Amino acid sequence: MNAPITYIKGEDPVLRDREAHRLIDVLLDGADKLYALEDFSIESKRRSADDGDASDDTDDTITANEANTFRSVMNALSIPPFMTPLRVVVIRNIASLNADQAAMIAQYIEDPLDGVFVVLVAGGGRLNTGLDKAIKAHKVPIVAPKSEKTGDVLEAALAGAKLTLANSARQTIADRLGDDAGRIPELIALLVSTFGEGVQLRIEEIEPYLGEQGAVAPYMLTNAIDAGDTAAALEILHRLMYATSARAPKPMHPLQIMGMLTRHYETMVRIDSPDVNSKQQAAAVLGMKEYPAGLRLATTQRLGTKGITNAIGLLATADLDFRGGVGGSRAIPSETVIEVLVARLAGLAKRSGAKSAASTGSWRR
Repeated sequence: MNAPITYIKGEDPVLRDREAHRLIDVLLDGADKLYALEDFSIESKRRSADDGDASDDTDDTITANEANTFRSVMNALSIPPFMTPLRVVVIRNIASLNADQAAMIAQYIEDPLDGVFVVLVAGGGRLNTGLDKAIKAHKVPIVAPKSEKTGDVLEAALAGAKLTLANSARQTIADRLGDDAGRIPELIALLVSTFGEGVQLRIEEIEPYLGEQGAVAPYMLTNAIDAGDTAAALEILHRLMYATSARAPKPMHPLQIMGMLTRHYETMVRIDSPDVNSKQQAAAVLGMKEYPAGLRLATTQRLGTKGITNAIGLLATADLDFRGGVGGSRAIPSETVIEVLVARLAGLAKRSGAKSAASTGSWRR
């Protein structure tokens, strides 16, 4: 029996929406969408954070159009099925609900209307605390993609399409798409429609269909730097600055990347201590999970106090260059400043004994 309320999660909007469409089709079970389905999307009020960001930089003021949309949502939740055995109400981008709106949805979760199935779809930032508690308290079922890793999504799509790719072709797709796994289902569908099922494709056959390079996760940059792989670090840096995806609709500005790198090395300063010798101790100091804390500790110990001091010096020099140098007399493009910084940090890590990603593959997903 289907649950009256379901929560669809996932960071990649494309993969998340595919799960929502699957559930909607199951709930409708052939019912006429004209009478049985109402689909709403809450407009994002987040001023500066991307989808999924933990920032609280939101604006609770709403326009007349937004107020009308939410009024329609509440009307849909209060009307029983008419001329159809059930009704499905979809509310997308629910993290964009303001506090009052989230409280009303949370109240509805406590006493849903019979015959109305509600699909709450994530998006818009971090979910309102009260609504999150209501979802957990009432054990609302959560549906999410099995995996959002590019390699996993590719394997699943290939299995469903009965299509075979040479290993080199699979790696080419993963490298080109990067973190943009949502493009894979359409790509595989395009390849099947072009070449048919049951064939094995080589790199040269799929290359024309791959499109632009996809965005990559920011952590891949610090992984490549810590591995001392300058070439990989610069490749990832350029994708962060210029490539976009459904998950990352805006490229990162060099100053954003500078901030990320500064935080990365600041954590090393915090655990550069004789009292921190294990991933458990590093995790306690940094307030993060043991695995990433262990990686950070390994880099810290490899660089040593001198290496970390040198890295902080490189960051300080880059910060000065962003401001135009001493007295603002030196004009250097911000893209050049961040490229030089990344190359220098990766070189510093390599001199400390880090093994490059070419031999370890450590920076890749």
